Amino acid sequence: MTADRLISPTGTQLAALGNRAATDELIDHLAETVLDREAHEHPKPGQGEDLYCLNLTAWMGERMKSVLVRLREAESERDRLRAERNTAVATVAELAQRLATQEREHNADRAARDQLQAALVAIRDRAHTRSEELLAARDARPSDDRARRLAFERAAHEVRQLVAD
Repeated sequence: MTADRLISPTGTQLAALGNRAATDELIDHLAETVLDREAHEHPKPGQGEDLYCLNLTAWMGERMKSVLVRLREAESERDRLRAERNTAVATVAELAQRLATQEREHNADRAARDQLQAALVAIRDRAHTRSEELLAARDARPSDDRARRLAFERAAHEVRQLVAD
């Protein structure tokens, strides 16, 4: 019987074992008994039965119910922890994906803001250049009012178009 059968639906006999799990002391005592059983001098073949080993085996067998209950509980806890870990891993993966999406959106917003800022700087520079041209034209022809008025109107129209773009 595999360890997984202790908590599987086919392990119905094990479900009937009850809820009293083996204590740490019992597990230690069983381990000590196994070592004693292995360490003692066994009779040679034909010298009779090994009553010492039979007695220790029977003693250990009588205590296996609580050991199996403990094993069943440990497997249940293991499965619960695995499920909890899997949920945590899935949550971390989802959060990482959300973070990556937010970072991409943030970078796209930053790029759009940078483009807008560059366009505004270009408009400002073109408007400044055009105003310098108009001032120079005004200073060059102080006597021609009609030409100066047309130049200013044209410049005002160009500045409005720059701002509208």
